[in-house]
Amino acid sequence: MTAKWAAVNGYLLALLITAAFVALEVFLSKKGLLERYNLQLYGPFLMWKTKKGREFIDRTARKREGFWKKYADFGIALIFIFMFGGTVLLIWIAEIATHIPAKSAPNPVMMLGIPGINPIIPLWYGILGLVVAIIFHEFSHGILARVAKVKIRSLGLLFFVFPVGAFVEPDEEEVERIPKRKRMRIYAVGPTANIILAVIFGLMFVAMASQIQPVNEGIIVSGVYEGTPASDALSPGMEIVSVNGTAIRTGSEFSSAPFPPAPQNVSLGVIQGGERREISVVSGLVITDVTDGYAAANAGISSGMIIASLNGSTVHNYDDFLRALSDIKPGQTVNISVYQRENGAYRRAQINTITFTKDDKYSYYERFYPSLNREDYRGKAIMGVGVSMLGMEGFGADTIPRLYSHPFWGSRTPEDYVKHSLAYISMPVMGLMPLNGDIASLYSTGGMPPSVFWILLNSLYWIFWLNLMVGITNALPAIPLDGGFMFRDGVQHIIERLGTSKEKAKKAAGNISTATALLILFLILWQLIGPRLSLI
Repeated sequence: MTAKWAAVNGYLLALLITAAFVALEVFLSKKGLLERYNLQLYGPFLMWKTKKGREFIDRTARKREGFWKKYADFGIALIFIFMFGGTVLLIWIAEIATHIPAKSAPNPVMMLGIPGINPIIPLWYGILGLVVAIIFHEFSHGILARVAKVKIRSLGLLFFVFPVGAFVEPDEEEVERIPKRKRMRIYAVGPTANIILAVIFGLMFVAMASQIQPVNEGIIVSGVYEGTPASDALSPGMEIVSVNGTAIRTGSEFSSAPFPPAPQNVSLGVIQGGERREISVVSGLVITDVTDGYAAANAGISSGMIIASLNGSTVHNYDDFLRALSDIKPGQTVNISVYQRENGAYRRAQINTITFTKDDKYSYYERFYPSLNREDYRGKAIMGVGVSMLGMEGFGADTIPRLYSHPFWGSRTPEDYVKHSLAYISMPVMGLMPLNGDIASLYSTGGMPPSVFWILLNSLYWIFWLNLMVGITNALPAIPLDGGFMFRDGVQHIIERLGTSKEKAKKAAGNISTATALLILFLILWQLIGPRLSLI
């Protein structure tokens, strides 16, 4: 309840601060104080405009005009590549969206790239990354506008409680009058700057992360499920180094560790705060999730139960569970022994048999997790459950150094590189960036003070991450994004080359661009709508 109330209080505080900021905006506007300081309302945002900085942009554009033109031409090619790749990625995500269980669908708040509002973007690291991304993005537009002899009207900052962006305002009428090639250069350099910055800071992050080494080998607890044995004795930041006296160093060793049969107690050697101690916890493979319509749900099995045996085979650990499951065929009825928690103790539940559905593991993954499906899943039974040893989430201590500094570890095929790239970008979603402070303390940092090291490392990652997100997003072929304007001009150029008049080509390009922008919007919204269709 404490964590839930903390989250609620956080949202209430954010709401109160936002309301106070909007009220202050309205008050200052009515008093005429905004205009005095070159401020104006822009919806809920506060915009500050200035003419200072135009000379700097002019000098920068004049000094290396030839370089900027070549750089922008490179940017045009780069953004069209990202435009295609980003659109394909959205189509792929939309295709699998209806297979994702509704409870696993993204929250609408997670679609917003606002630090502190989006739960995966930390406030201060998010502000830093966003400020860097937007400043370089907008100044790049300004420099190429001056290279094209387009007037810069003003520069400024955009506030929403805190600074959320910067902008360079070229003369829009002049932009529309210049040749398409020059206009596309202006549009391309913004997201190009973000993508190049993402590469630079990503490499800096990888180099710095190579200094991380685990202090001890073991399994780091990253989370626990409420109402499970783990929630009684374990907490995030603990490191499990032994099970009943047997040393545990890797995830595979933990999967086959000598756990006693459920619901006996097991002794775990753990390290916390630099000290090692032994703790006792109820042993067992805990069911953490049950999918409707499959064997477990049909038999009345629910989350929190512990699997003691399956088809006569005692389940000591995760490897035992997989072996027992591999001997069962779809449609087969087998004996199962499970325990459930009652008044703090575990008692045998009144479930004797379980009948597996005709669906095999392949069809299950094809429905819910198609990107993880494998050919060797065909013909294998599926219970339709998520399981966790003791009811905890964790990873080997060597996972963080390898994931941070070797993002493409083990990649052999183009598909591997794509998957590992997506995993690297998804580290915030998995709770691996930034690390919980207790987990971070389990690693040495190459002689640098840990507090300084982690601040610098986290800053590098979030500058990388937000620049990449801003660059990819702005490359999409949807007006008013930069990629949308480039797409419109590119389509118009192709239609004109086919012999169509300029006016007809412009109108056709506008219609195609509008349709494409609506498609992109639909693909994004489908990520929210598709998984929830089963609930309607």
